[in-house]
Amino acid sequence: MDASNLPLLELFTRLQDAGLPLGIDEYKLVLKSLQGGFGISDKAALKRLCQTLWVKSEEEKRLFDYHFEKFILNENNSVNSDSSSSIVSESEISQNNPYKRWLINIRLLLNSIIRRRFLILVILITFFIGQYFLFLLVNLPPKFVSQPVREAQIGKLYLYNIEAKDLNVNDVLTITHLEKPSWLNLTDNGNGKAVLQGIITLENALHQPNKYYSVKLQVTDKHGAKDIQSFDINPSSIEYNIWIFIFILIGIIVLYIILRRFTKLNVDVPNIIKNFLSVRQHNISPTDYKPYSQRKWQADEKLSFSSLAGTKNRTKTKKIKKPGSFIVNDEYFPVTRRQMKQSWRYLRRVIRKGLPTELDVDATIKKIVKQGIFLEPILVSPKVNKINLILLIDRDGSMLPFHIFSERLTETAIRGGRLQQANTYYFHNCPIEYLYQDYYFQEAQLIHDVINSFQPQNIVVLFFSDAGAARGGFNSERLKLTENFLDFLRKRVRNIAWLNPMPRSRWFGTTANEIAKIVPMFELNRHGLDNAISILRGNSSGGYRQ
Repeated sequence: MDASNLPLLELFTRLQDAGLPLGIDEYKLVLKSLQGGFGISDKAALKRLCQTLWVKSEEEKRLFDYHFEKFILNENNSVNSDSSSSIVSESEISQNNPYKRWLINIRLLLNSIIRRRFLILVILITFFIGQYFLFLLVNLPPKFVSQPVREAQIGKLYLYNIEAKDLNVNDVLTITHLEKPSWLNLTDNGNGKAVLQGIITLENALHQPNKYYSVKLQVTDKHGAKDIQSFDINPSSIEYNIWIFIFILIGIIVLYIILRRFTKLNVDVPNIIKNFLSVRQHNISPTDYKPYSQRKWQADEKLSFSSLAGTKNRTKTKKIKKPGSFIVNDEYFPVTRRQMKQSWRYLRRVIRKGLPTELDVDATIKKIVKQGIFLEPILVSPKVNKINLILLIDRDGSMLPFHIFSERLTETAIRGGRLQQANTYYFHNCPIEYLYQDYYFQEAQLIHDVINSFQPQNIVVLFFSDAGAARGGFNSERLKLTENFLDFLRKRVRNIAWLNPMPRSRWFGTTANEIAKIVPMFELNRHGLDNAISILRGNSSGGYRQ
């Protein structure tokens, strides 16, 4: 086959254009194979050779067959066996002639660059580099990127966080106002951010002649380029709240008239309206200005205690001194103050200690009967409760709703328990290294120092914690830390019990259910408190069931 004039290079180029992943190495590989005597017998052999080296899939085979038939099989050159020497001579010429070899390589390289879109990549890189230098040389104006808040309500804080950006990153942006209502304040943070805030009072809303508030803001860079943002605050929601406020005020006045007409209730209406207006304006409760411990039972100084006659289980109530007033009762917990004090008095370990100052009546009578005459009384040492109670109270977090309960538990133990010593320490979730003498967690004390300051035979420990039952989850780390702490206590104290403010039905599936298996745990009610104190006294039958 005389293949010297066959368009082999053109076939190779067209296959590249059709999408076959061919390079210079693939073309050289065909030439080297022809030099070795492969594919030179006829055109079918040449097709098998090229197909073997260039085709990798059925789609590529279909393209190859089409272009091979178009450029090779349509040639009118006859097939003969002398083509071997012609092809070999062409290959030798291409190898021995450096100029021709470089032309072929350059053409293949250009086709490869166009095929692989290298030229497009170079153009894109050049474009972005040009844009970068354009940003460095040209000052671009800043732009507002935040969307304005267009609604405000009476008595509530209006807040708009302003943000502006500049493509020139080194520019310093300044945000000012060109127009705004008097109740709004603009604070520029100096970094392209500012805050526009204020509270619309009832007076502002009633004296507003227009039906909207116009605001115009401006951002400027150091070169003087600027951008302006204008918007209006919609007063429709303001008018709606004004009417609601007026209707509520009218309702309060009508209710007061009815109460004064049909009852003897003495109500300070001006003071009520004044407080209502203050609460409405600031949208907060008046008691929020005081700490939690100061807000608790604020009526204590104005109310007097009196025992109500009746059944045994009646509780103490607080009464306002004015006749016909309300009765306020704070004994809504599962266990009352009186019941707590009664339960604490059963926590005792009595021994006689000190100088003999008490009269032993039975021994004195027996001595008189035995001697027949009264010579001198028999005195004995007074009884002393040697129990040292340590209350460990879980504070904050899920125990926040039970703070009043924990304070009442501590108060009744110290004042009405008749214990030799009652100490309260606080922790959060689980004691790890320190216990705290205050519920602000400021006065820390090492656990070893706390336990070692008492005699081990007189120490009893009572926990007050939900043990994770309030959140309804299981925490393996909390369980492990609690087990380690309980193991430490068992070696150094007499008895341990646990009061849980959550009902037993809420323990299942939580950390509390697992802790209840290793320490006596009871619900915080009268029965649970009695059982816990029974455990602290050393009775194993305190109602605790594992």
